[in-house]
Amino acid sequence: MRKQIDARIEATLVAEARLASELIARGTPQFTTAGLQDEAKRLGDVLQARVTFIAADGGVVGDSAETLEGLATLENHAQRPSAFPGSTCG
Repeated sequence: MRKQIDARIEATLVAEARLASELIARGTPQFTTAGLQDEAKRLGDVLQARVTFIAADGGVVGDSAETLEGLATLENHAQRPSAFPGSTCG
């Protein structure tokens, strides 16, 4: 039962990440910190979930639960383990 629940949660999270990716691809987001922050907030509202955009270097460049000024205080994610090892979203 626990494996089924975990699999359903993972599938939902992957689907939401793909949806967010699709919404961004269809729009014309500004790839500035302010633009990505606005997009994170918008997608967070749509998905009713926390949305975090992480740059290739691990820095947080958008987070629906944070202010634009607060982004600089968030930890770098480069060394964090993947929530879903071996999978990619988007």
